[in-house]
Amino acid sequence: MNDTLKVGSVFKSRAQILNETQPEGRLLFVKYSALGDIALATAAASCIKAHFPGLSLFWLASRPYDELLKLQPFVDEVLPWDRSRDPRAFFGLVRRVRSLRFDWLVDMQWVQRSALLSALSGARCRLGFFKGHKFPYYDWTPENWRYEDPILERQSAILEGLGISDGLSYLPRLCVSGEESRTAESALSVPEPRCAALIGASKPVKRWPAENWVSFLRMMMDRGWSAVLVGHGPEEEEMARKIALQLPEGRTANLVGALDLKGMAALFSRVRLAVGGDTGPLYLAIAAGVPSVGLFGPTSPYTHFPDLAFTVSLSAPCPRSGCGDWNCPNADCLSAISPREVLEAIQKLGL
Repeated sequence: MNDTLKVGSVFKSRAQILNETQPEGRLLFVKYSALGDIALATAAASCIKAHFPGLSLFWLASRPYDELLKLQPFVDEVLPWDRSRDPRAFFGLVRRVRSLRFDWLVDMQWVQRSALLSALSGARCRLGFFKGHKFPYYDWTPENWRYEDPILERQSAILEGLGISDGLSYLPRLCVSGEESRTAESALSVPEPRCAALIGASKPVKRWPAENWVSFLRMMMDRGWSAVLVGHGPEEEEMARKIALQLPEGRTANLVGALDLKGMAALFSRVRLAVGGDTGPLYLAIAAGVPSVGLFGPTSPYTHFPDLAFTVSLSAPCPRSGCGDWNCPNADCLSAISPREVLEAIQKLGL
């Protein structure tokens, strides 16, 4: 028998044990960045915990995402990692992981550093994928796995290594306490129904222009909606001021720069709709169960925006749509998505 078959044979027996005995032990779930990816990975983590409640699920997360994950009922402990420190701190992380003696490691990061962490972790059983290399994951590397596939499908393929066949039936899931939700409500000065306008993104080419936002939000207000501007950072704060000045004060709440991650998650429990570009808060809203419209230009919705009953994506009518080029000569391609198109997408959601 060749090595590949040996690995497969050993793995299958372990998957069978997981399904039949509901073992206890420690599982390290590796998804440390970024915000949107972490929000979507809650689908996989909650699925694991639902199938194997006897396992203690530790989530490895970069700061500040660890504070958000501590609130989740399917996470037993969060292992924080301050990636802003000296790069040599990675090996301190490895020592800590090894000291915790994990039985299982599930890598959902799919990059070189997470593969190295897996290989050095000391975990008895390791599952994941990195460019087809099998040595970091001697228990499971899915076949026909591609980085270009939809993210929830990629996660589900990894879960098959645990003997889980219904991974796609679990949706992204973020929970907030009733107290946090009530605090968010008290901070909002605008009436319902509320639309969260996620005005920012990590790259300027991923942001819908301010003039488009103003036209769209005026249309929404004509239909009785209020606007809640959400984002962070100096550029987005300046953009939010320009937008808010052109909208009715009694229907506009400018919270850009005013919320931490827990506050943003709580806010989404008090809105009925979220609209935004390819940005972390959009996926946070989706994980909170908020009907959402995603606006895409240089990035493709196919790989990261989940196709769910309460989500709709719009792509810029550009021949280079989804090019992934942050220096694309057509840097304003998102402006071609009209406010009217966004309104029609919202109507498709029944809102």
